Amino acid sequence: MDENVAGLESMPRVDVNAVLTTEREALLQILSGLDGGEWNEATECPAWTVAGVALHVLGDDLSLLARQRDDAVQGLVLYGASHSGLSFRELLDGFNEQWVTAATFLVHG
Repeated sequence: MDENVAGLESMPRVDVNAVLTTEREALLQILSGLDGGEWNEATECPAWTVAGVALHVLGDDLSLLARQRDDAVQGLVLYGASHSGLSFRELLDGFNEQWVTAATFLVHG
């Protein structure tokens, strides 16, 4: 990043892969042990069940993979192009809700 951009200095890159790998392994272990009813339990996010939160995390992973590996356009940008006039938070909430709704078939086979 240019050190003169908005008065911000470049910061060294921090490699958090080791921490994220441990976190993700723990999450997958928890999710793999859930029974059918537990996937439908409420979460801290009132709009989503456990399955919804898991699908949200999957969507983030797939989005990151597509951007880093394939240089894909960020999905939020695409969503924003067809939803003008919304605030950033409204765009983010709408984009995430759209993904979780569309991906629900993955957990409800």
